[in-house]
Formats: sequence, C-alpha cells, structure tokens
Amino acid sequence: MTEKRAQEPGYDIGADAFRHVPQLSGRIHDPHTSKFRFLDFVDIDRRAKESNYPENWRRPDDERESTRRAILAEQPDEDVWVFAYGSLMWDPGFFFDEVRIGRIAGYERRFCLHLTGGRGSPDRPGLMAALDLGDLCDGVVFRIGADKVEHETAVLWRREMISYGYQPKSVDVSTAQGEVRAMTFVADHASQRYAGAVEIDEAAQKIAGAKGMMGSNIDYVLNLADQLDLLGLKDEHFAQLAAKTRKYGSA
Repeated sequence: MTEKRAQEPGYDIGADAFRHVPQLSGRIHDPHTSKFRFLDFVDIDRRAKESNYPENWRRPDDERESTRRAILAEQPDEDVWVFAYGSLMWDPGFFFDEVRIGRIAGYERRFCLHLTGGRGSPDRPGLMAALDLGDLCDGVVFRIGADKVEHETAVLWRREMISYGYQPKSVDVSTAQGEVRAMTFVADHASQRYAGAVEIDEAAQKIAGAKGMMGSNIDYVLNLADQLDLLGLKDEHFAQLAAKTRKYGSA
C-alpha cells in the first residue's frame, strides 16, 4: 500500500447521496478504486518524458494550488458543489454527499481542447471535452460536505488542473431541487491546447484514432454517451459526434 493510500480518510458514499438520481447508484465508480484519486506524479512525469512530452506540460504544484484557493474563496457555503459534464459524471474520484441533475446557461459541452496526454499522445493526439461559450449544458452536480471539502477538492484539482487547458469557474446551476452555486472547469481560450470550434467529422476522426497513457479517446466518448443516455440528457451536437466517432472507430 502506498503512503497516499495509507493516509486516506475514512469516507464513503451513502445510499442517500443518490436520492434525487437513483439511477446513478452503482453506476458511479467507487472513489476508493478510482485511478484518478491516486495519481502518482512521479510516475506520470517519467512516462511523459518517455513519451516525449514537452518539459513544461504539467502545471506547477503551487500554481495549481493557488487556483484552488481562489475558487474556494468564491463559494458561498461551507459545502461545495461541483458541476460535471464529462468523465466526472461517472468517475469523479472524490467523495460526495449528494448528486443532482443540473443545467448551466452560457456554456456548451464541446471537444475543443487538443489532447496529447492522458487519452492522447504527441504521436496520436485527440480531443478533450470542456465547457465552451454557448447556450446551455446539462450534467450532474455533486455536493461535497464541509468536512470533506479540503481533502476532496485537492484530489479533484490534481486530476483536472494537472496541465493547462482548463480554468476553474463558479457558475449557477439549475436543478429540480433548487439553484446552487458550483465550481466547474471551462476551456481556457488563452491556452495553446484550445482548439476552438472543430468540425464534427474532423473531431470524430481525431478521437477515433487517439490513444495515450490513460487509454483511448474513443472510450471516453462512448462512456459519456452511455452516461447521458442513463440520465435521459439530450445533447444533439455531442450525439452527432458520438455517432461519427463510432463509425470511424469501427472502420
């Protein structure tokens, strides 16, 4: 057992956390076994070097932490909400006390970040999902209880802010149980990873052929499609992308 695992807090996700979205019970990965919870930066750096990643691909630890502190200062309550629109929807890696279906305005789910790490590589690049400016986005929103906020947001930041491409942002989320203020991760237009509006056919071809340290890009898309279907959430742009990605992946 690694030192990090040995120091794990004794958290669990209770059945009551799924009271608003019972279909998610058993369909969200247990954080105890999530690979995203126990990222080994030493090993990641070694593998990145072997894969010819640029030396400055990863965000410095102090810079990453400063962004976490800044966004936590914007949260109105002791509990913290996190809006999820991609892989956090099925494998958040953090412990939470409640989950709801939620909608934000002013942003859309888009595969608009160049992906040369994780599920892509410099040799087989892909595209990663982010929130970009647009109409609206449906997803889920997790509530992290006050007693868990410090540890669990640190886990989240090690995963989402490991490299450049995202900006943490506070957004208003509409849910059937009321509106909440949540943190989420939007596309950083100033980042070299920002690809802008990629045409669906081009995006599907890139995704279908991309693979990296964390697996294939196409698996990410198919998992996202399954989770949206499970929740009954519609995203026409993504549905078209997923269909074309399947086509190119099976060719």
